[in-house]
Amino acid sequence: MKTSILILTAISLTFCAGAYADDYTCNPQDNSTMGIVSCNLYEYQSYDALLNKAYKSAEKACNSGADFEEDADMAKIRQLRNKECISALKTSQLSWIKFRDNFARYKSIGEGSITQILYSSFLAEETKKQAYALIPLDDPDNLLPQFKALEQKISKLRSKDD
Repeated sequence: MKTSILILTAISLTFCAGAYADDYTCNPQDNSTMGIVSCNLYEYQSYDALLNKAYKSAEKACNSGADFEEDADMAKIRQLRNKECISALKTSQLSWIKFRDNFARYKSIGEGSITQILYSSFLAEETKKQAYALIPLDDPDNLLPQFKALEQKISKLRSKDD
């Protein structure tokens, strides 16, 4: 019985996160379980959108070309490096997704509505960390200002809670 409730909670939270990605809202004055979960999912969705941009930016960084004229041997070396970079990026992202999903499942095991809060809070925090980690060092798509603006927006929204 507990397992089926846990699975239904995880599925419903995941469905809600995906179904309302563009218009999910957070009312920080709503201190009910669903109000807190809604705010956590709003944060998760916001950082997930940025994570997707960061991943695409990291892919572009992996495929970047030389800024100088190169001979055929150097071009082959660069192409191999680019393939290795893309492979490592994909592998690490897939590993992170497995970690996130398994640990979120672990966080949601238990009794009571607190498990929904722990689950959605974990998704939000881990997605925020991964989005930031994926931003390439040279930040060609200028994502750091977007990340900081999102942090400030969410912080401001959460501070209305007090």
